[in-house]
Amino acid sequence: MSARSHITHLATAVVFCGAMFAQAPQTGTPGQSSTPQPGTAGQPEMNRPSYPGNAPIGSEQETVISDKAFVKKAAGDAATEVELAKLAQEKGSSDAVKELGKRVVEDHTRTNQELAAAAAKVDVEMPAELPRGGKKAQEKLAKLSGPDFDRAYAKMILNDKKSNIDSFTQEARSGKVPEVREFAAKTLPTLQQHRKMAEQVEASVKK
Repeated sequence: MSARSHITHLATAVVFCGAMFAQAPQTGTPGQSSTPQPGTAGQPEMNRPSYPGNAPIGSEQETVISDKAFVKKAAGDAATEVELAKLAQEKGSSDAVKELGKRVVEDHTRTNQELAAAAAKVDVEMPAELPRGGKKAQEKLAKLSGPDFDRAYAKMILNDKKSNIDSFTQEARSGKVPEVREFAAKTLPTLQQHRKMAEQVEASVKK
């Protein structure tokens, strides 16, 4: 075979191969890169951050949950304090203890109406009975009398008020549901007065 024939056959083979390559099907969707995003190679689509179902829970929902928890605790604490205050009026051996019990009942009877309105805003039901801790405290006080009752009652009120005041202060500052936040801010001074009275009672029953 002459050199010219050899070159002609070689050129024909190159052209044929180029045509076959141009007709090969292309993979992937037009306009989209088939290269995986960094950090997502090998991951199923639903496990990737961009998948719609993987959006994080909004902070708004979390704050509403926090407001609901505050209302539930406030309602349970208020119910407990009223029942213990009734015992104080009945079994207290000092005028100071009886007066504290009377004041607690009156104040919570007034603020409970506002608490119920705030609870309705976050879909929380007011408790129909005392929480477990409240029942235990009630049973403990019911077994006591005289100075022993006075001391135990004053101590319980002080412990409860410290916790309540912290909770109400936090809600008044950062609560997201307006009605709940306003209830906390409005009720906080009353709780602080109860604590002050309880401190005076505790000092008097220790003598």
